[in-house]
Amino acid sequence: MRPSARRATLLAGLGAGLVVTVFVATQWRVAVELWHVARLGSSDPETRGRALEALVVLRSERAVGRMVELLAGSGVRPAGLPTPVSLRTTWMPVYFSNTPGAEGDYILAVQTIGAAAVRPLRSKLRSSEPREREWAAYLVVHVAEHAAPALGDLFRLFAEPDGNVAAAAAAAAGAVGARDHSSLAELVRLARDEAAEATVRERALVALCAASELAALFATVRTPDGAGESGGTASAVRPVFLELSSSGAPSLRIAALRGLMEISGQLKESGIFVPDDVRAAVRARLVDPERDVRLAALEAAGAGLATWRDAPVLRQLCEDGDPKISMHAALLLIQLGELRQEEALLVLGSRPEASDPVGEARERADEAALAKALREAKVGPAALAPLLKSPDPLLRRGAAIALGHYGLDAAAFGPALLEAAGGKDEALQAEALVSLSGVGGVGEAALVEKAAALLGSSPHARVRAAAAQVLGEAGADARAAAPLLRKASEDEDARVRAAAARALQLTGEGR
Repeated sequence: MRPSARRATLLAGLGAGLVVTVFVATQWRVAVELWHVARLGSSDPETRGRALEALVVLRSERAVGRMVELLAGSGVRPAGLPTPVSLRTTWMPVYFSNTPGAEGDYILAVQTIGAAAVRPLRSKLRSSEPREREWAAYLVVHVAEHAAPALGDLFRLFAEPDGNVAAAAAAAAGAVGARDHSSLAELVRLARDEAAEATVRERALVALCAASELAALFATVRTPDGAGESGGTASAVRPVFLELSSSGAPSLRIAALRGLMEISGQLKESGIFVPDDVRAAVRARLVDPERDVRLAALEAAGAGLATWRDAPVLRQLCEDGDPKISMHAALLLIQLGELRQEEALLVLGSRPEASDPVGEARERADEAALAKALREAKVGPAALAPLLKSPDPLLRRGAAIALGHYGLDAAAFGPALLEAAGGKDEALQAEALVSLSGVGGVGEAALVEKAAALLGSSPHARVRAAAAQVLGEAGADARAAAPLLRKASEDEDARVRAAAARALQLTGEGR
């Protein structure tokens, strides 16, 4: 055989051997990968941890898809996601990788896998299972620097009827936009697209707010290349919020106002001056014909965007036919020093019964916000006590919470709180009971008796949980209520069970 033929034969053999070697190595890698993927669902943390370590080294796309499935099937919701299904009543949460156990391990693994995780996450964003779509969107936040190709998939989820999926998609799109100027420009375009559905445009605004670097862009109004105010992506950010706060559907105006409030808060925390056009936009919406838009504008004004220039409009709103609007306007005028407490309390005390049907989470947030406003306005215990009998339930509850913050200084009004705890307003019962525990003024025996009675008889979980909490704070003085607490530790409501179990420990009756 000629030398050239021998060389050709040798090279062919080496080539074939190399192909076989690569094939075997690939098959071996796939086999190892599949073996570790199968162990991801193990209940043994050590087994699961070794599998995750190996799959992270392999940058396994299969593992990412499987982890999304396991997370969706775990029954655990993504950390920080809101419970309500409407973005119109709940502003965007902050996202953290603080989920314990296997869920936290999976999140960290996806984050470590990085760019290789994007393709399987995009696939899961199109899943027929809503919880898989929700978890996939949440995980995109953790690989946002690589996830620009997923923006289109996230945009499609903005129209998702499941509000939790849409919220996760909006947060993910914001995280991507914060790291990629072209993605930020797409969000701005979508928010301005009049052909898009109002809910889709709202979620685009939410996504813009979720962009962690937006505060600096909003303030400096510079282009990505630093060219200044000549245009570009960043220069469009503030105008889109200002523009949509005065145009479009009411829900879009509300979303824009909340965006202005959120971003202005970021600016102030960073020591950056809030632009005058933002304050002017909020002031203009205080007289919006839509009641919910006026409320959103008052909320933004109360978050630090109001000035003395707003006083004439706020005085008009004190006479608004809507009790919630008149309340917020009066409290805001007190904070601005433009209305005496006596005048404001006259407005607050004469309000008719309000009947906004809202969920407990939003209700409790409103109560806490009102109590905070009352404290900031330095409304004292003597002025708060009469409000416990206001015809407006929100005002009654806010006054009860605010009284509790005065502690022993409000002891003279303990009997008024005790009376409120025995009324028919279950939320007022709960807040009055908790405040009474700190205020005192009625004797420990009377407090324990009332709490035990409510724990044993109230049909409302919020009241039972508050009663168990108060009994726990009473310590050994509440030992006689131990049988009730043991029964409550098996309550159908998790809040009541937790409060009762803690109370048993504090009273020395825990097993």
